[in-house]
Amino acid sequence: MKDLLILTCADGLYLDYTPLWEYCIRKSIPEAKCECIEITQKPCNYFSACYRLLFTPEPGYKYYYIDDVDIMHTKESPSLMEYHLDQMKNTGLCYSNTLRKWEYLGDQRMTGLNFVTPEWYEKTADLREKYLHMLSNGEIGQSRFDDEMILKKVCVESELEIPPRQELVPRHKGIHLGTLRAYRNHSRGRRNQQLRIRISPEQAARYLKYYEDPEYQKIVQKVCKSSKVIKWELETLYSFCRREINHG
Repeated sequence: MKDLLILTCADGLYLDYTPLWEYCIRKSIPEAKCECIEITQKPCNYFSACYRLLFTPEPGYKYYYIDDVDIMHTKESPSLMEYHLDQMKNTGLCYSNTLRKWEYLGDQRMTGLNFVTPEWYEKTADLREKYLHMLSNGEIGQSRFDDEMILKKVCVESELEIPPRQELVPRHKGIHLGTLRAYRNHSRGRRNQQLRIRISPEQAARYLKYYEDPEYQKIVQKVCKSSKVIKWELETLYSFCRREINHG
């Protein structure tokens, strides 16, 4: 059995990201198993985002990483696991996360990317069960940032120390397609400015390597046929990465 289980949940249109997400993890994080749980019924708008942080996964792994399904992981140094284990060593905590920095409600939100040990699941079991019950009844999960706010509440109410604020970009260990959606209606210059903050030329080059693999090309073609949104995101990302390499 592998040491790391990377988990996420998705429903509706977000399910279309799953084969891309799985491919990127297989190629860039071979020491990990990945699993995307399909949500078929949801009592609130952001059920999947909240559920991934509250449910208890299958036992047997040393580490668990709760992820976003629209992150295209690439090989990194340090690796995702090395980075978070180093963070846990520095803090002495059983998980690696951080508060949002200067964003809206940043002091009340942790990131939705949560690297944890089985100890974290044990220490937060009662509070996760409490909020999972509320989520199932539709009492929470109606607002966009509920998942990250609930995660902080779970940690605080479980009497876990909150790690100090850190820069968010190094934590992604991949390319978040959500950035493209967030800046879709902005000018190309503004959008590219934000992408350059998050994507290095080296990372762009590693991502473009995927297109040399016929398997990835087939996945992209299939996904693009089923989702115009993802088609635009992938085409825009591909063009951006090509420009960064050519200008680098």
